[in-house]
Amino acid sequence: LTLAQLLKKAPVKSDVDLVLLAGYFLKTVRGTQSFTAAEIKNAIKATKTPLPNNIGDVIGKNIKKGLMMHAGDKDGNLAFVLTTDGIEFVAEQLRA
Repeated sequence: LTLAQLLKKAPVKSDVDLVLLAGYFLKTVRGTQSFTAAEIKNAIKATKTPLPNNIGDVIGKNIKKGLMMHAGDKDGNLAFVLTTDGIEFVAEQLRA
């Protein structure tokens, strides 16, 4: 399963949804425990979908919504994870 395939299944209405779905992909499909903004960017770039202007800002919006959270750092960069609410939100979108 690729992120591009997930994008076809999920109703992505905004950059916030796109970044959340990319995080979900990295966690559930690739098995990544935590991810950086660069990893999100690379996952989205591989789908040939337009990138958000400021991925860090979009991650911050997901954090404010309680769908993502900080997870220390990874390779010297801030790391993030999806919260249980974030995982459930994306899973519901994929079922719709």
